[in-house]
This record gives sequence, structure tokens and C-alpha cells, in this order.
Amino acid sequence: AVGTSPNRLVLGFMLATAFLSMWISNTATVTMMLPVALAVGEMLRPQDTHGPYEFGIALMLGIAYSASIGGVATLVGTPPNAVLAGAADELLGIQIGFVEWMVVGLPISIVFIPVLWLILTRVLFPTNEVTGDAAEVIESEKKGLGRASAGEWRVGIIFAATALAWLFRSEKAFGVITIPGIQTFMPGVRDSTIAMLASVLLFVVPVNRREGIFVLDWPTARRIPWGILVLFGGGLSLARAMDQSGLAAWIGSGVGALDAVPGWVLIACVAALFIFLTEVTSNVATATMAMPIVAGIATGLGVAPLVLMATAGLSASMAFMLPVATPPNAIVFGSGYLSMREMVRAGFRLNLIAIVVVTLAGTFLVPFLLRGG
Repeated sequence: AVGTSPNRLVLGFMLATAFLSMWISNTATVTMMLPVALAVGEMLRPQDTHGPYEFGIALMLGIAYSASIGGVATLVGTPPNAVLAGAADELLGIQIGFVEWMVVGLPISIVFIPVLWLILTRVLFPTNEVTGDAAEVIESEKKGLGRASAGEWRVGIIFAATALAWLFRSEKAFGVITIPGIQTFMPGVRDSTIAMLASVLLFVVPVNRREGIFVLDWPTARRIPWGILVLFGGGLSLARAMDQSGLAAWIGSGVGALDAVPGWVLIACVAALFIFLTEVTSNVATATMAMPIVAGIATGLGVAPLVLMATAGLSASMAFMLPVATPPNAIVFGSGYLSMREMVRAGFRLNLIAIVVVTLAGTFLVPFLLRGG
């Protein structure tokens, strides 16, 4: 839809990847997008070239980075967002709803994706030297998919209904007009309630009733990485322990000398620290460790804890330099289209831009979460 010139192809892949990553695992998103990207990359490879080339590098990095950036737009897009929401409820008694978070996360994705595209295609890896017919490749891939099956349609319907239910869980006020939400009629419904209902529907909606085939079965569900839930729960336990034991307060009392530092400088420092820390550690582990610590620091400095917690949570998803930083980085690095040097060169620049973007978000957008809480 956006065109088939080299630069527009990169943008098309980035937009598709970012949108998918808003709703499903960024690892799964990149895994799905990579085969099509590889087909396009090989078809457009200039003659007499082997290994990395500019269009292929921009395409691979665009997919990896878009998966991370798109994931920050929603609470379900990336694990650090869920860690933040759980810690805010556990430590502060603030419930971050699906729509409330989108007020913060979606503008970041909307701003960052075009910036990323311009940097990759106009600054770092500009190219118009490609061969082959990209439109033909895309059309061939679409035909290869065939018509949507009954199972695909039913998954799509459940997915769309779930997203709409999250968006309209609470009532929405537009000036003098108020649109009732699900909670208007069922006050006990939360985002987790909607997620659980959607999960149950996947198990009970049939694809072929006679053969006993349903949209989702348990053998498939067993392959879900359940270990991340244990890690997530352990993180909440750690946060509660640090809060109840007084360790978080002790950490906060030790930074009292920084109370004269402007708030935006403090937010920028937290963003820079966790963006570069996430390059060499798991983003889930980094976010889990960060929440009680930054909450204690914020309390000691008289800053709203949620501001620094959200800053740390966002920063944990903004790692672009190294293959080990995120699964999407590792997947595209294994494609053979780019070297470590090229990923570091692009990622370092994007890390610096991410510090600016996260600082602005922490200063101007995160206060909307405080109002919601």
C-alpha cells in the first residue's frame, strides 16, 4: 500500500511489524515477517554482490527495531510494560488501564517509527540500487498464502473483539458527550478479565466441530513460554519485599542530595541508564529490578514514583545496539544481512534518540497516568 520503491518497502515492513507487535510478542512478529523480508531482500539484491548490502541492512534493522518500538504502544506489546503495570498496582495502588497506557505509548511509536525510517534509509543506509520487481515478489507471497481459513477468520474476530473491549472497558468522555463502557454495566471487569475471556474463547470456539478441532488446543498452548509469568510474578514479589522491608525507602533516603536536580534531568538520567543497561541484560529482568529501586529514589526526591517507573519501563524496551539486547535483534542478526559493526553504528544513534524521546514522554505524557490513577 505504501509503494514498492526500496525506501517505501522498508517503511511498509516497518509499519506492518510495528502494528503486529502492538498486540503480540515482538519475537513472534519478527519471526513471521523475516521470511517475507528475506525473499524480498534476495529478489532485489544487486548483481555481483554477496553478503550485506544497504537495502537488506535497512530492511532487517527496520523490522527488528520496529518490533521493539511498536511493542511500547500497548500494555500487551512488550513484557516491561506489563511489569510496570503490575508494579504500579503492587507498590502504588495505581491501576494502569489499556487506554491510559496508550496515551503514553502510542505517541512514542507514532513519532519514533518515521524517525527510525528516515535515519535508516536516508542517513545510514541510503540506496536506490536494487534489481528485480518488488511488487511481483509481494504479490507472489500474498497468493501463496491463499484464502483466509475458517480458523484464521475466527482468530481475527476474537482478536478484534478483545482489542475493542480493552479500548472501551471504561466510559469515554468527549466534551459533553459520554460514551458508556463495559464497566458502566459490569463494574468488576478489568483488562485482565477481558484477556482471560478471550483466552477461554480460543479453546471453545470450534474450527471443525465434527473432528473436534478448536481454534486453540492445549498441546499448542503448552508451547507458550510460561516461564516468563514465573519471572514476572517473582519480580512483583521482589518489589513488595523491597517495599515492606524498607530497602526501597533506604535507597531513596540516600539520594536526597539530588533533590536540587531538575526533574527532566533526572528522567533523562534514568532513561540513559536503563537503555544502555538493557543492551546487556534481559529487558524483563531489567524492568523487574528497576521498579522498586526507582520508586524508592523518586520518593526520596519528592518526585512522583510513577514518573520514574514509567521512564525505566519504557527504556527497558529501547535497546538497539547489540544482538543480545532483544530477541528481534538476535533474529535479524542471524539472517546474515548485517554485521555487528553495522548494528552498533545504527543502534547507538537510535539509543541517543530514544533517550530524548523517553525523556519527553516521561516529562509530558506520563502525568496522564497519574491522573488516571
